[in-house]
Amino acid sequence: MARVPLFWLNYCHPDGRFDRFAGVVVVESHTHLHASMKAEVSGADRGLNFAGAHELDAKSARQVPADMIGRGAFSCTGQTEGALQK
Repeated sequence: MARVPLFWLNYCHPDGRFDRFAGVVVVESHTHLHASMKAEVSGADRGLNFAGAHELDAKSARQVPADMIGRGAFSCTGQTEGALQK
């Protein structure tokens, strides 16, 4: 079975400044567009502004704990939340 790529999605605070990092969501998906849509629909993005995405290489993907995939980690709360439905 082929591995589904992981995408690292960056989010910033909605005040219009992209230098105000808010957090990340790591999502399994075949494209970054689909990954960002999954995060938005599930609420994992917490309504923050999407700032960019990149596909993780195999070495980096192996370092992501399985329980973090599909969840958000945000600096404003210090907690993970907003799990995606599989």
